[in-house]
Amino acid sequence: MDDQRHRIVGAWDLLGEEDVDAQGVPVHDPVPRHGRVIYSDDGHVSVVSTPVARHPARSIGARPVLTGATDADILAAVAGVAAYAGRYAIDGDIVSHHVEVALNPNAIGTTLTRRFAIDGDRLTFFAAPIHGGAFLRIRWRRAGPSAI
Repeated sequence: MDDQRHRIVGAWDLLGEEDVDAQGVPVHDPVPRHGRVIYSDDGHVSVVSTPVARHPARSIGARPVLTGATDADILAAVAGVAAYAGRYAIDGDIVSHHVEVALNPNAIGTTLTRRFAIDGDRLTFFAAPIHGGAFLRIRWRRAGPSAI
């Protein structure tokens, strides 16, 4: 296993994400989120990220599927959620997530590519630039006993 793969393996808790300009200054207030990304040493990745401000679905119990939920509860439960898993590959400071299963069926078969940096127990993703040179920055902390 190469050094970068060795360093990224494990579970990481989301600290925050924001669109930032070319100088790294946030361009709007971020939406508070909870999330976790898990990298295995054999090349699997799993990501779940949800808005903090979600309300319990009233039409179903506490189970991982939404079968039987009302349309309103389903919409509220999935709005703003990113959930996918697949394989990953690292090339230098680029990690590519090859999506095999996902909440959004349109994401299946795609590849999400991020530049990344690891500094101690911190992992930062930098997405490709979007409008006006801004880009998405996603910050993570290695999961541990004091994690969320």
